[in-house]
Amino acid sequence: MAGGNLGMVLKSRGAFDEGLAAYAEAVAGSANDATIQVNRVVALLHAGRWTEAWQGADWRLRLPGYQNLPEDRRLPPFADVAGRTVLLTHKEGFGDTLQFLRYAPLLAEYGAHVIAMMPAPLLRVAKRVPGIAAVLSDDAPLPSYDYHCPVVGLPRVFGTTPETIPPGDYLRVLLAPNECPPRGMV
Repeated sequence: MAGGNLGMVLKSRGAFDEGLAAYAEAVAGSANDATIQVNRVVALLHAGRWTEAWQGADWRLRLPGYQNLPEDRRLPPFADVAGRTVLLTHKEGFGDTLQFLRYAPLLAEYGAHVIAMMPAPLLRVAKRVPGIAAVLSDDAPLPSYDYHCPVVGLPRVFGTTPETIPPGDYLRVLLAPNECPPRGMV
C-alpha cells in the first residue's frame, strides 16, 4: 500500500514517471488490489498514456459499491453493436456521467439500441441525449440487454485518445432550446 500512496503523491505533484514507477512496485506486491490498480489507471490518464490506461480501466468495477452485472456481457472495445441493445449505467460521480454521455450518440450511430439507467437527478438530462432510446431509473428492474457498460467505461470501448474525443455538443441537451449557444460555442 505504501507504494500506492507514494504513487498518488508523486502523481499529484506532476511527477508522472516516478509515480507510475511507484505504482508498478505496488502492483507487483498487490496485483489484485483494485484501489491500487484504479489509482494507477488515473495516473496513466494524467500522464497522457490513455491507450495503456484503458487496458486497466475495468479494475474500478471491482471496487465496493459497483453493481455486479455479468462480466461476459460487458461491452468489449470496438464491439459490433449493430442491432444490439447496450445498457449504460451510472457508476461514478454525476460530472463523470455527464461528461461521458457524449459517447451515447456514437453507439447509436453504430446501430446500437441504447438504454440508460440513471439516478433520479440525471433522468431528465439523459432523456435529452441524442441516441439514447430509453432512460430508466437506476432502481428499476434490469431490462433485457446484449451488452452493458458503465458510462465512464465508454472511452475504453472506443479506444479514446485526445484526438478522438467526441465533440462537446452533447452539452446542448442541458439547456432549453432558446438558451443554447450557437453550435461550436460549447
